[in-house]
Amino acid sequence: ALESFEKLSVLTSQEPYTDLLLARALARIEPNRGAAAIDRYLRRAGEPTPDLVPAVREVAGALDDPETALALYTRASDLDETVAADLAEPLLELQVDVRATELMGATATPLTGPQRRVLDEARAAFGQGRLDDARALLEQLADRVARSPDVWATLADVREAQGDIAGAEAAIQLARTLDPLSGDLHARASEILAEHYGYRFDEEALAALDRALDVREDPALLERHARLAMRAGRPRAARRSLERLVELGHAETAGPLLADLDRERPAPLQLPPVPPPEGVDPRAWRAVHRARVYEERARLQDGDWDRDLLARAEASADEALALAPDDRMALHQRARLHALAGERADAIALYRRSLDADRDQPEVLGRLAKLLALEGDPEADATLLRAAGAGSPYALVELARRDVRAHRYLSARQHLDRYFRANSSSPWHDEAVRLREHVRTVSFAVAAGGVALALTVLLVPLLVRWRRRRGLGLLAFIERHPRSLPEVARLLSSIRHEVIKHNISSVPALVDRVEAGEAPPAAWVAERLFGGNGAVARFRDYTAQLEGLAARAGERLNLRHRDPVFAEGIRAMDGIAALEGRVGARTLGSLARHADVLVGPFYERVGTLLEGVCVVSLDRASVEEAWAAVVAEAPHRAEGVVLTCEMGQGARPHRAGRPARHPRQPAAQRAGGLCGGGEDAARGAAGRGRGLRHRAGARGDPGVRRRGEAPDDGDDPRSVHRSWPGHRGGSEQPCGRLDPRGARGRVEEGRGGAATDGGEGMRVLVVEDGYEYSETLGEFLADGFTWVRAGSGPEALRLLDGSTFDAVFLDMRFDRVPLAELLGDMEATADRFNGDDVQARAFLEDHQGLFVLAALREAGCGLPVLVSYDFGNEEARWERIRTRQGPVDYLPDNASPAVIAGKLAAFSR
Repeated sequence: ALESFEKLSVLTSQEPYTDLLLARALARIEPNRGAAAIDRYLRRAGEPTPDLVPAVREVAGALDDPETALALYTRASDLDETVAADLAEPLLELQVDVRATELMGATATPLTGPQRRVLDEARAAFGQGRLDDARALLEQLADRVARSPDVWATLADVREAQGDIAGAEAAIQLARTLDPLSGDLHARASEILAEHYGYRFDEEALAALDRALDVREDPALLERHARLAMRAGRPRAARRSLERLVELGHAETAGPLLADLDRERPAPLQLPPVPPPEGVDPRAWRAVHRARVYEERARLQDGDWDRDLLARAEASADEALALAPDDRMALHQRARLHALAGERADAIALYRRSLDADRDQPEVLGRLAKLLALEGDPEADATLLRAAGAGSPYALVELARRDVRAHRYLSARQHLDRYFRANSSSPWHDEAVRLREHVRTVSFAVAAGGVALALTVLLVPLLVRWRRRRGLGLLAFIERHPRSLPEVARLLSSIRHEVIKHNISSVPALVDRVEAGEAPPAAWVAERLFGGNGAVARFRDYTAQLEGLAARAGERLNLRHRDPVFAEGIRAMDGIAALEGRVGARTLGSLARHADVLVGPFYERVGTLLEGVCVVSLDRASVEEAWAAVVAEAPHRAEGVVLTCEMGQGARPHRAGRPARHPRQPAAQRAGGLCGGGEDAARGAAGRGRGLRHRAGARGDPGVRRRGEAPDDGDDPRSVHRSWPGHRGGSEQPCGRLDPRGARGRVEEGRGGAATDGGEGMRVLVVEDGYEYSETLGEFLADGFTWVRAGSGPEALRLLDGSTFDAVFLDMRFDRVPLAELLGDMEATADRFNGDDVQARAFLEDHQGLFVLAALREAGCGLPVLVSYDFGNEEARWERIRTRQGPVDYLPDNASPAVIAGKLAAFSR
């Protein structure tokens, strides 16, 4: 019976009734195929037949899936009111069974308080766009509470937002199962099914919306149900939803959709048939159009061609030419097919044949020009110009393209204007639009560039002048921001020590050697001055750090134009930088001249730059205020500090006994200001009538000492805060150092200066070729230290042989001592450099500190040695030195006095 009904369905494919016979035959064998047959009947049938209701009952009753059976009942009921009435009872019974089954599975688990907080956290993350975090929290929560519809519904939203549509649907379907009475969950499931599956599951989406409407009749859901039913081809279901929407008072929403459902299609407009042109055989007229259709169908999506269909197009075009040899449309069609086949010569011949009959054909001229260009024919350009003159869209766009490539933008614009005046669309329209935008962009850029150039010519001189006059000098910046003084002092010390002393100071001697006939390798000179770690790079880096320090404080530091000290040094360093890569006697002269400036006046002026800085004048109240801040710190509170201070002209510093040493820097000094609290303290002092006093630095000023001058009774060097390196200020009422050690704190006599004796502290031998370390250390670490200088390795050995020391402070580079006083084997070192004495001497100078260290150990000196060289990037080398030459330590670049004191104190311990 099944085979017979299948054959009958095929033989009577125009009769929908046979689908019902086939469906009833399939009901007990393959009910799913039976349901498909009924669906096919419902799509084709106009009026229902009597066998529809029995067929639906039989097939729906045999289906295993209640949801599929319910959908079949619903679709059949939409066909006719009579059918709906006949199926109402079984539909109701099935709906009740489905809903009862759902309620039996509704076993939702409520969330506890902590679980609810996790869910809220996940929702907050979702709202903030942190989808991965939200998903992780929800999936962990779902593992713990698998029967929470709230968790699964929220997880569905997150997965959908991430593009995981399958995961979103699985989550929302599970949420529906757990809570079948939630209309929102049914509506959400319907939305996912309708929007993300290419309209393939509209029936299921409608069923989900039906469930949602059963729970909650919402106007928005009714409108969505109507639109979805219309899209699924179920106008009766759509009409029921729209009519209910009208009953709820939303006629303005339902009205247009009801009008769409009721609208009748108009009869198609009929135009009279177009006869062939006069004198053209109708058979030729049809053949040329068939050739055109074959050509269109021959084009494949990947840009290739179907050769069989192209052959049919050529046959139809040949037939048209045989019937109408002079028909231009046939000529053009056959020429186009020749061109597609690569037969350009035949296509050119046919186009010329057409132009001989009528020369006013812009399109043909454009095609001919294109083919001639591909053939390399010299007539191509002339033909293209003729085509453009005739108004060919292709010719106008091609000429504009050529003009753009040649940067003839005015001509390109003229061609494009002609194109757009005559054409609104063509195969070359997109290219024309792109060219026009390009021409506009370039024209605007040229115009803007002209305006910018004019403004530049006018404004650059004004801007240069304004920038030169704008900003602060270094002293003015320090006075405004006294907390920056330690960092400024550190950078100035680095400029003097690393740039000038270790690099620039050797330049005059180098020039003398060259003028004396020695010729050191240019690479050695260039590396010392212009290398990545050379003098020029370091100098510019430190000046940039000074400017950056000011920028962080909201100021512009104009060292080049507003600072009298640095302006001279910057010009000299720029002069040295400009000599890179140049050779000759004039270059040496310029190099020596610039180096003399840096080594001489600039070096000295940087060293004394801070002498003229403003300091806070002190009286007893301000000293006690600062001291109270010091003793209030945690390390001192436990010691029971008692303040004892003597001030005024009659106060005499205590000389008896060993002077007390600070266990740490006072709070005022660590704060970085000129007095306790920096700018705030300065403002506070000004409010009490003390203000800021400028020390001009004259020799007669009792508040300022110069290097080498011993302090008298009325000029205590510790009466003001001193910062590293070389700052010396004054106070209207000198006072001694405050000792933070309880009742012993008193005013003591200070001793400072280079190679100074600081009492009964450590006795340190400073081995250096200059005086920078001994003077600086003697000035800033006078308390508790005695500093003795040795100018070379041999002198250090002599002093150690005749005196007692606690430690040695050793410089690394010695380039200012005679060759005879350099330790090391000059001859053996020269052999390492292929007999080059200049490089050998430079090597001994650069590493003299290590030679001195080795000599000390060979002489039996076991004192701890502190080397002023940063071995931070040479760990293996330092480990060998430490193992072989210990006890030894090194100083990093730009180490402060506190770091030096700490390392020496570690030696003492």
